[in-house]
Amino acid sequence: MNREVKPEWALVNDIGSYMLEGHNLPKKALTSYEMNLDFHPDNSNNHLALGKFYVTEKDKDEAVVYFKKEI
Repeated sequence: MNREVKPEWALVNDIGSYMLEGHNLPKKALTSYEMNLDFHPDNSNNHLALGKFYVTEKDKDEAVVYFKKEI
């Protein structure tokens, strides 16, 4: 059928948040957020989610990079 299938942005974002906040699994959360960025590169919410991720990981410099991209 030659059709591209992408998961919904909100679903993948929720999985990332669940991994980070619900189970304290930052590597798996980061994988979800980066996958969302690959699937939906034009969605500025990706950059916001990654910025918030880096805030929780106390990586201020990386957080600023993604917050600037989100704007």
